[in-house]
Amino acid sequence: MTTDAIGELIAALVRRAGLGRSVVARMLRHAFASNVVDAGGALDEVQALLGQSHPASPRPYLHPAAGRLREAIERVPSPRMLPDAAGCCRMLPDAAGCCRMLPDAEGEQ
Repeated sequence: MTTDAIGELIAALVRRAGLGRSVVARMLRHAFASNVVDAGGALDEVQALLGQSHPASPRPYLHPAAGRLREAIERVPSPRMLPDAAGCCRMLPDAAGCCRMLPDAEGEQ
């Protein structure tokens, strides 16, 4: 199948689905690669599935899901919540989940 035939097939399917926007094969490759990684696939698997020879080739195709990025951020502890050298936390969350500063031994904030 030629690249033009693939483009025509995609255009026909987009019209049939009533998407109201242009979709090209490259967009499908990006979505596919991102979905494989979001499902737990490794880069070498994406590389093989996309038929690429260089290990770094799939990287431009990867667009992580917003939820996966949020999970990555939440895995990193806030420095405000980490214990200091004495083992005490300088910030504590209040009932609303907001952090408030604890006074230190000298009464400073």
